[in-house]
Amino acid sequence: AEGSHCYHTKYQKWNKRLAHYVECAILERLLRHVGHSHEVLDAPSGPGRFFDTIKQHADEVHLGDISTHMLDVAREQTQNGAASYAVVNLVNVGPDGRTFEGVISLRLSHHIYDAKVLEEYFRGLGLLARRWLVVSFRDARAPFTIWRRMGRRLRKKGRLPAQTTDEIAAFMKDHGLHLVSIDRVSQWFSGHCYALFVRNPD
Repeated sequence: AEGSHCYHTKYQKWNKRLAHYVECAILERLLRHVGHSHEVLDAPSGPGRFFDTIKQHADEVHLGDISTHMLDVAREQTQNGAASYAVVNLVNVGPDGRTFEGVISLRLSHHIYDAKVLEEYFRGLGLLARRWLVVSFRDARAPFTIWRRMGRRLRKKGRLPAQTTDEIAAFMKDHGLHLVSIDRVSQWFSGHCYALFVRNPD
């Protein structure tokens, strides 16, 4: 519970507010690209900080997170305005579960160090998304990522999880989703990318 509250309050700092504004602008552009959707799943939702942006593009916004405490924070922050709040484990998605027209999954992949777990995460997203998917990842070829990896090696710290655009596109193509647009938080000051995938892009 304490960790969930701290995650929410850290985005009240000025630098995190700026990052949030940039991320919302990116998400807005990608959502305009796919048009209005009936139902959208945001998972992991965290405290629901993207809810206001998503609800402008969907009839129903469903928030999912592996933490019940985080869902409590999200329910409070969104004034119980989401269509549902559910515990979701994105690395353990069954083939017969509920699907959504669109799925948004941000700020998770760069926390996954195990390649097999990462593959299960992308597999789960592919099962959940019927028409489109927005997912974020740390770009291995971004200058900021390269600089951070060099610094970690010099300080003898652990590796920094990152993937190339081609690797992410190949992962999702295996699940019928094709890359149609990509946006970056910053070319020089962040390695985070936001990618839009759709089924049958034609």
